[in-house]
Amino acid sequence: MLLYKTPDITFHVHVHGNEVRWYADFSGEALHMRGYRLPDQTDALLKEHLAAALILRSEWKKTLKDNNPGVFMDPFCGSGTIAIEAALMASCTAPGLIRKRPYAFERLPGFDQAEWDALKAEAAAARQKAIDERDIRIYASDVSKRAVRIAEEAARNAGVDGLIDFSVKDFTKFTEADCPSDVGYIVTDPPYGERMKVDDLDRLYSGIGTVLQNVFKGWRATILTGASDQLSNIDMKPDRTNSLYN
Repeated sequence: MLLYKTPDITFHVHVHGNEVRWYADFSGEALHMRGYRLPDQTDALLKEHLAAALILRSEWKKTLKDNNPGVFMDPFCGSGTIAIEAALMASCTAPGLIRKRPYAFERLPGFDQAEWDALKAEAAAARQKAIDERDIRIYASDVSKRAVRIAEEAARNAGVDGLIDFSVKDFTKFTEADCPSDVGYIVTDPPYGERMKVDDLDRLYSGIGTVLQNVFKGWRATILTGASDQLSNIDMKPDRTNSLYN
């Protein structure tokens, strides 16, 4: 069998007993790979589609329906994936607008370049309209200077750096001066000791709970964690819980 690493058209063949299914690849590079990732990354990397799923399950997503996005914050931003995905949603940025590589369907026979260009122009206009009309306030911070630098570069690569306020801060030490609004939404993925070493998880999650209760009283929080037993240290009863599979 002769295989090409960079074929013009890619086919996928699946054999199930006596049945053979033949598929033409329309996407090429996996759709969750938006194109803003950089070679230099943090140790615990959250995939784009998982970050998007987390945001979609949060209360913040509902504020977009009224064309008035609420204040958004990720205080454990790492490489910036959650904040960037939120900025893409708030600005109505179609993922294909920031994709660096062409889709596989662009090389298929019958591809209509003019129609595709018109669709992209329509998407770009919708993006600009959202940016002009919406008051987008997104904050992202992390205790790691390196992580914040990586996040800032990724945001520039995604074209949303002007929509996110980045800073180097320790969330467990936040005070009222660090709270940008009386009402807002925290969506975050704090470390839980699996891919990133944390000296004292109990203390970290207890600190998260203290800050949420004392500093962010009018806010809603959505927290992703692989250590569900640590959530008891936050000492707050959740409205609901969801299982996400990565």
